Amino acid sequence: MSKSHRAKDAELVLDHGSSSDSSLERAGDRAAPAPQLPGRRQRLHAYMAEDISTRNTDYLLLLVAFGTGVIDAFSFTQAKVFIANMTGNVVFLGLSVAQVSDPFISAKHSVTALCSFWAGAFVTGQISHRLGPTRRAWVVSAFLIQAILTLIVACLLYGKVVVMLEEKDSVLGLLFVLAFCFGGQGVIARGLKVPELPTLVITSAMIDLFNDKNIFKLNNRPRNRRVAFILLLFAGAIVGGVTITHVNDATVVLIAAIIKFLATGFVLLFDSAANANARLQAATAAASRP
Repeated sequence: MSKSHRAKDAELVLDHGSSSDSSLERAGDRAAPAPQLPGRRQRLHAYMAEDISTRNTDYLLLLVAFGTGVIDAFSFTQAKVFIANMTGNVVFLGLSVAQVSDPFISAKHSVTALCSFWAGAFVTGQISHRLGPTRRAWVVSAFLIQAILTLIVACLLYGKVVVMLEEKDSVLGLLFVLAFCFGGQGVIARGLKVPELPTLVITSAMIDLFNDKNIFKLNNRPRNRRVAFILLLFAGAIVGGVTITHVNDATVVLIAAIIKFLATGFVLLFDSAANANARLQAATAAASRP
C-alpha cells in the first residue's frame, strides 16, 4: 500500500474519532442540561410555604387591636352586644337568664355573638394546628378571609339590605359573621407568640401591666406592648364612636375591613423565620469573635 493511501486512511480514522467525540459531547450535553433557577411560580410557592418570623409582629397585632376597638364600638352602639369582648356578653347573658328587665340586654344577640366567636376560634384553631400557626400562606389566608367577610357586612349595611337597629334575623346573621371573624383573629394572634398583645382581651393585659415587677424599668418591652395595646384599643373605640356619630355604621365596619386587609399585606412582607434566625446566629457569632 502506498504512503498516500495510508495517510488517507489515517485521516479517515481521525475524522471518525473526532466526529464520534463530538457526537458524545452533544449527547452528553443533551443528557445533562444545565441546572435552571426555579420559576416565579415555584418561588412564590416556596415563599408562601415558609414560616414567618414572629420577632417583629408587634405592629401587626397593634393594628388589629385598634380594629377590635372599632368593631366593638359599632356592635355595642348598634346591637347592644360585643363582637370581640366576650366577657361583656357573658355578663349580658347572665342578666338575661336572671330576667333583669333592661333595654340594653338582648339574650339573642349575646348567644349569637358567643356561639359565633366560639365557632371562629374552633375552626381557625383546628386549621392552625394542621397547617402551622406561623405558616405564611395560612396567616395571609386567615386575615384575607376575615377582611372579605367584614367587607361584605359593610356592603350590606351601605346598601340598607340590613338595618342594625331593626330586630330581625338578618341582624343576627351580621353579628354571627363578625364575631366569627374576631374569634379567628384571637387564635391567629396567639399563634404569633406575643402574649402581651392578644388583640382582644384587655383585662388580662391590664393585670399583667400593673403586676409587672419591672413596671418602672426604662427598657421594658412587655410593658410597652401592653400600654400600646390598651391605648390603641381605646383609640379604636373613639374612632368607631366618632364615625358612627358623624358618618354612619357602615363606614365603621368598612374601617374594620380595611384594617384586616392591611394586616394581610403586612404578613406578606414579613421576613421568614429561617432568614431571621440565620441573621441572628450570624450576628451572635460576629459578636463573640475576639
